[in-house]
Amino acid sequence: MKDNIQKLVRCIDDISHWMNVQNVNRLKLNKVKTTFILLGAPHQLSKIDCQKIRLGEKDIAIASEAMCLGVLLDSMLTFAPHVRRLAGR
Repeated sequence: MKDNIQKLVRCIDDISHWMNVQNVNRLKLNKVKTTFILLGAPHQLSKIDCQKIRLGEKDIAIASEAMCLGVLLDSMLTFAPHVRRLAGR
């Protein structure tokens, strides 16, 4: 599983490099605002022993929740945190 995470990190680094080199889209990966979340069933997530990933010189902690297009996602995709947020609890 660790190899898969390293492959993902290399892919993100490649995308970041492509964005910087090409510069035609005027896009830049903001590593300060980047959130990393692992999604899966509890038994799948329990197999992963990874607390953070490293993008360039920046360590990014793995979050249990992340905001994406206004939706608060949790690692098991229950949407409970999003519903609580909408309900004001």
